Amino acid sequence: AYGSFTVDKDGNWTFTLNNSANAVQSLKAGEAVNQTFQVESLDGTTSTVTITINGTNDGAVIGAGAGDKNTGSVTEDVTLTSSGKLTVTDVDNGQAELKPATVTNAYGSFTVDKDGNWTFTLDNSAAAVQGLAAGQTVPLQFQVESLDGTTSTV
Repeated sequence: AYGSFTVDKDGNWTFTLNNSANAVQSLKAGEAVNQTFQVESLDGTTSTVTITINGTNDGAVIGAGAGDKNTGSVTEDVTLTSSGKLTVTDVDNGQAELKPATVTNAYGSFTVDKDGNWTFTLDNSAAAVQGLAAGQTVPLQFQVESLDGTTSTV
């Protein structure tokens, strides 16, 4: 599942990792698996060769799924909330989630949960909001982070 093991007549062995295998890619940073192989000589003596396969962090991919969005729009005195859903994929076991967060700025608050559901709520009473001229727009961006530390901007 993790690779192939060969041994020649002189006892020299080689392990070749199958880096594209799901079992290998799903190992996260700090996770390790031992794979053992029995080697037998011509006189019948056996030895065990143990290969330790160490996982590394494969970065998550954060985006918007079909029908979901990673952008929104709010309007002073009219539309005070905008929401959407982000998707997170990560081949490392147990890493396909976002770190829940709430960020507040002069215009309102942004929240995101572990499943990628996000909401921006405009603080309509804030001076920064009430000070906007008719038709004036202010682009806001918020950073989200997956469990493995991968970031993306919404």
